[in-house]
Amino acid sequence: RLAYHSHDSLKWISQLMSTRWYEQVGTLLQEASILVNQLINHPVQITLLSDTEVRSAQLAALVQVLLFPEYRTIKGFG
Repeated sequence: RLAYHSHDSLKWISQLMSTRWYEQVGTLLQEASILVNQLINHPVQITLLSDTEVRSAQLAALVQVLLFPEYRTIKGFG
């Protein structure tokens, strides 16, 4: 469990890095990029089969954001 303590920020950063969150985010971005390229180059229906429902939802949402520029605007987000 991570908690921020101003007097012990190095320990907090070390704990954060030990979760390997950056690797998980990197993998998610790579997978979404592959899906986007597939959809752009070969417009077909893709069924997301992932190890978890959460991962499928993350990929689906990220692919939509990457594919549709209006989703990357304040107006499109609202």
